Amino acid sequence: MSAALLALLFLKLDISLADLGVAFGKTPKWLLLAVLATTAVIQAITSWRWKIAIDWLSPDHGRLSFLELLNATTVGTALGQVLPMQVSLSLGRWWLAREARGKWIVGTTLYEQMFDFVVLCAGAIGAAVAIVLAGSPAVSLAVFAVAVACGTLAVRHAFSAGHWIAVRMVRGKGHIAAIGERLAGPLATAKGAPTRVLVVLGTTSIAKLLLLVVRAVAIAAVFAPAARMWTVAIGYPLIGLAVANPFTPGALGVAEWSWTGLLMLAGSSASAAGVAAIVLRILNLTALGVVMVAAGVLDMTRKRLERPAASLPAGA
Repeated sequence: MSAALLALLFLKLDISLADLGVAFGKTPKWLLLAVLATTAVIQAITSWRWKIAIDWLSPDHGRLSFLELLNATTVGTALGQVLPMQVSLSLGRWWLAREARGKWIVGTTLYEQMFDFVVLCAGAIGAAVAIVLAGSPAVSLAVFAVAVACGTLAVRHAFSAGHWIAVRMVRGKGHIAAIGERLAGPLATAKGAPTRVLVVLGTTSIAKLLLLVVRAVAIAAVFAPAARMWTVAIGYPLIGLAVANPFTPGALGVAEWSWTGLLMLAGSSASAAGVAAIVLRILNLTALGVVMVAAGVLDMTRKRLERPAASLPAGA
């Protein structure tokens, strides 16, 4: 499906590999640095959020260093290019955190990612309303900001609703009751999180969303300059939901067509929009690869430096 969608993109929009080569040849250095910097900050924020979730839900497993958290998070994000993101992050973290494997990795990851999902859905609703109203940039941004803020405030209610459903599932029979029993406890804990935890995770979800918007707008400004950048910025959550689909690896093909549609809606030509969508994918993958390698090397270096010290006899 992904291959077919990409092939269709090239054929229908009359894009060639030569067009991509020309586009990459015109890529300014500042854009490469911006994409790399935003990707690194996003991965660092995600790792820090995981640490907060661990400290709240599984304080006994707080011994992982930040570099271990960062390494596991970047690998999990990279796996999201070939697996559904719903499972790739948990899998990558579980795989890398070998010395502390356990169910807590999946639980804390799902808890942390719930904030991103709720904020993204709220942002998508705000984006759809703003685009349909076709108001001024100021009005559209206001609608978008209000929707995101309401989504952040609704996270605790989302956990409460999930707990209510799990409790009703327990009253059922067979597998439904078993699933309800597994979900009821963690959801009860999640909805009882301190306000400080909810505020930090909700705020960082908004920060991540804004960084993703900045990265997308920067790429669109270079490769689809005719597009209205405020429409691209506001419409990003709609693309985020398309990327979150579990039907193609990394939403390959689906994301490119979604980006092309948004850029055309914002006033770009079809060919420029298609090129920008493909370049966005390649630049993001490249930046993620650089961050993943850097995090892995730093983590390995840290472990090598700590190993001799740990092996010295007492009093040495």
